[in-house]
Amino acid sequence: YNFKNHGIITYSSNKSRIPFPIVFILKALSIIVWNKPKLVYSFTHLGNISAGLARKIISFKFVANLSGLGRLYSPDSKDKFSKFILTFFIQFTLRSASTIFVQNNDDQEWLIKLIPSKVDKIILLPGSGTDLQRFRYCEPNLISSEDPKNILMMSRLLPEKGVDWFLNAAKELRNLNLNFTLIGGKDDKHTDLHDLVNKYND
Repeated sequence: YNFKNHGIITYSSNKSRIPFPIVFILKALSIIVWNKPKLVYSFTHLGNISAGLARKIISFKFVANLSGLGRLYSPDSKDKFSKFILTFFIQFTLRSASTIFVQNNDDQEWLIKLIPSKVDKIILLPGSGTDLQRFRYCEPNLISSEDPKNILMMSRLLPEKGVDWFLNAAKELRNLNLNFTLIGGKDDKHTDLHDLVNKYND
């Protein structure tokens, strides 16, 4: 798609030997500072941190979207050091945001505790996530075997996207009348996960 025809300038972060988060943050930071925008709307941890750091250097309206905390904050995560570093940067950078959008109640409560001064600026977006009233949990033995159901996941094949959880669910429920379909692009850094996907597919 040719964005230039619509007056839109795009940038990309190419792969390098330097860890991607560092490359992304430095590049995004320099682009924001160089262009001096009136408003920056960011999302994901890297985007929010980049914009928050830029906001420390120049002035602009900063609107952030905390689109999920990610697997690092899941109960089974053992990487406490990375979680500590990420939490520090979230707290440090989002303090300068004029508005922070979140997509679930848990993230909203977590962020209010982390940055209580922003309690009135942390806004829960409606309609994001799964409606648990419509899609209620039921015990596997109550799933009808006569009515086949299709379960589809579209995601990059990354551990933090929960691909291994999806595979495990397919394994646990393999005796039921369910069809599990996984659609996603491979990532060169996670060949072990690709091998696992191929194993399950076979």
